[in-house]
Amino acid sequence: MLPPGGELSDIEIKLLAVPAHSVCGVLLKSDGTPAPKAAITFGEDALLPIFRVESEPDGTFGFPLVTDGEWRISAEAESGGVTLRAAQWMKIAGRELGDVKLHL
Repeated sequence: MLPPGGELSDIEIKLLAVPAHSVCGVLLKSDGTPAPKAAITFGEDALLPIFRVESEPDGTFGFPLVTDGEWRISAEAESGGVTLRAAQWMKIAGRELGDVKLHL
């Protein structure tokens, strides 16, 4: 435990280079039309997202630096005073994903 203002020395942190891939897609409303300006998160669980973006006017979104693993993508948007949500799990394994469709 390090107290506030405390110092710690002789710590060695090693970094490991891993391949990263892009994940791109489109956020759609229930009627199939694009959902603009919606908050979209990407992470290992719902409580601690690693990435956060806003969908473009045409509903598209992208996460450029995603490593291999199991990830949860989720979105939230307001429509007529109602909060719409969507979420799905995906597995990234050595390749880009460019056709993700997330439905509110």
